[in-house]
Amino acid sequence: MTHDHVKLGSQPNRLTEDLILLQNEKCIVKASTGTLTLPVLVDNEVRGHFFVGKGHFTLDAIVETPRGAVGKPVDKNLDAPFLMFGPITNIQENSVPATPEEISSMGYSGLEDFLAKANDVLQRFIGNSHGHWHFERDSHLLAFGNADNRWDILISDENKLVYTSKDNVYISKDNSKSIAVQPESVVFKGNGKTVIISGSDVLVNRNDE
Repeated sequence: MTHDHVKLGSQPNRLTEDLILLQNEKCIVKASTGTLTLPVLVDNEVRGHFFVGKGHFTLDAIVETPRGAVGKPVDKNLDAPFLMFGPITNIQENSVPATPEEISSMGYSGLEDFLAKANDVLQRFIGNSHGHWHFERDSHLLAFGNADNRWDILISDENKLVYTSKDNVYISKDNSKSIAVQPESVVFKGNGKTVIISGSDVLVNRNDE
């Protein structure tokens, strides 16, 4: 299915400063100086950006329980192209039009090659959805390519956060409810209880115990 109302712009820019794309109590996403960007247009309005260059993503996916901390943080370099939907503060003030030399330095043969491969990334992300693709204006969604040619997804919406990858699911709301699913453990904290599953062991604990 095509999504004619979602498309990329045609003028790549280059970041002139390191830029924090998203930051809250649980995570931070940064793009480094020199990273190339393209706007993502939804119904001809800028609603996100495509990035290729260098960046970094960290997520506090640890759940504090009455029996101690459970889970592991996520810490990854963003070396592959990724997409971000949602507002980004100061991106226009901290970017300039990319030159042909800067595009070539990223491994592309030229502007046409860059635009074609960037559009491939966008279509690969939205191509499996159905109907009219939509995303809340003030929320943030980031899609990071991984080694399995799939996507790690981060969604941040006010006091809610969701992260999914091949080996990790983390959900947080108001810092009072958390779910973490990792290869070695599953933990749920909320509604006055904590449930931890680790191997064949299951622990149910009231949070005030």
